[in-house]
Amino acid sequence: MEKYLNLDIITPEKRVFQGEVKQVFVESIDGKIQILPNHIDMITLLKPTVTEIVNKDGERKKLFTSNGIIRSSKGHLYINCDSAEWPEEIDRERASRAKERAEERLKSKDNVDIKRAEASLYRALTRLSLSK
Repeated sequence: MEKYLNLDIITPEKRVFQGEVKQVFVESIDGKIQILPNHIDMITLLKPTVTEIVNKDGERKKLFTSNGIIRSSKGHLYINCDSAEWPEEIDRERASRAKERAEERLKSKDNVDIKRAEASLYRALTRLSLSK
């Protein structure tokens, strides 16, 4: 049995993380999951969330990951997402403005795409919760 899991977190712009880890906590569309070495092969959709990585030394690191795909295969975990940001990379001012815009759209009764506004609000709130 493998002791570590090979993890790749990739966005369209860059590889955000690559390395061996003990475990990963992430949220799929079906709920929160923990992925350990020797996890079964799977593919599921990623929700915008705070993803937590436990490295080989037991150190925990957190980052924001947006919509994407989670794939586990033969001891390797791939998280392919639209964006990923470490806490120090999050622009709090930008996230606050996005939160305010989403809240205004949700309050408005004028031809608003509710699901899109709710998704935008959720992403902004998740970013803000991590960047504190």
